[in-house]
Amino acid sequence: MIFDIGRPIGRYNPLHPLMIITLGHGGFGLVCFLRPNLDVMYKAYSTFGDMTTWGVGLWALSLLLIVAPRASFWLMLAELISAAVFFTIGGLLSLGAGLLPTAMMLFGLGVTSLFLFYRSFGLWLGHQDWYLDQLVRPPKQVVRLRLFRWLKKYFGESDG
Repeated sequence: MIFDIGRPIGRYNPLHPLMIITLGHGGFGLVCFLRPNLDVMYKAYSTFGDMTTWGVGLWALSLLLIVAPRASFWLMLAELISAAVFFTIGGLLSLGAGLLPTAMMLFGLGVTSLFLFYRSFGLWLGHQDWYLDQLVRPPKQVVRLRLFRWLKKYFGESDG
């Protein structure tokens, strides 16, 4: 069931934030394909230039967001590019016609992409040996403290 509160939302569920931003890119890319003269028709889109190029880029980004494995370099790169694209599109709409609710929604989707990047980066960092070694080893300033040496002698070495 799509609205089951007890289960976590799967990655390919339409309510997952990754799929929301993917559908946002794909939907706007489809509009760019279907209306290549959108920049001539409406003042708000006059700053965009070639709409077909935007459509190709947005569809490629949507595909990368769907295909990239979780917590991989490619997914993190796609999420950063996604945030930049959402902020760029929102800024271009604001330049063309002022601050619209659509531009505000695009800025919100850009922030969502940044949050997804943060989550992916945290998952990726949890699998890196160099980072895990830094977490296990105490800093030098703490090791020099008399209290730390006493606690280490009293409680012994921890196996982690």
